[in-house]
Amino acid sequence: MCGCRDEGLLELNGKTYMLSLKVYETVKTDVAYVQDKTVSQIQAKDRILEYLKHKPSITNQKAQELCGFNKNQTYYILHQCARTASCSLMA
Repeated sequence: MCGCRDEGLLELNGKTYMLSLKVYETVKTDVAYVQDKTVSQIQAKDRILEYLKHKPSITNQKAQELCGFNKNQTYYILHQCARTASCSLMA
């Protein structure tokens, strides 16, 4: 990549890149930054819930594949689902 990540212009969000907060503060607003991150998390939860309509449980590994997130990001999403009783989890 053009060094944009090293300069703090891009950040990794799952398996995709998004503009960093630094860029949003320059060209957009910090609200747009939070909205983009939140949309990504909502989409991940929706994918997990859709998967669970057809399967009794989901593993972290399977959720990583569905969402394109790393292990820690996926853990966070699955933990949120479990707290709200949206998902049934398997270790």
